[in-house]
Amino acid sequence: MVAGELLRHLGYDVEMASSGEEAVARIQSGGRPSCVLLDVIMPGIGGAEAMRRIRAIAPDLPIVISSGFADQSSASTLADGGAAGFISKPYRMEALGSKLKEILG
Repeated sequence: MVAGELLRHLGYDVEMASSGEEAVARIQSGGRPSCVLLDVIMPGIGGAEAMRRIRAIAPDLPIVISSGFADQSSASTLADGGAAGFISKPYRMEALGSKLKEILG
């Protein structure tokens, strides 16, 4: 919820999903956001599994993984799995905005 508010403040249109399954279902039903921000730990399936499922549906959709627990090796593993970027929590609005600009251009 905090990330959603930060992104809105940065001028992004935001749609939020309450679980990994819901995020995947939105992509399955044709949703094509500019980018997906997933937390490693989410209700239902976690971010890594949600990313794997989304990647199977929309291979070119940029996905950013966020976590307060993942270390650098975990970030590398997620990047190898298809994440366009990783941002550690807690993050500041400026850091989140910079990461999205880096990924979206």
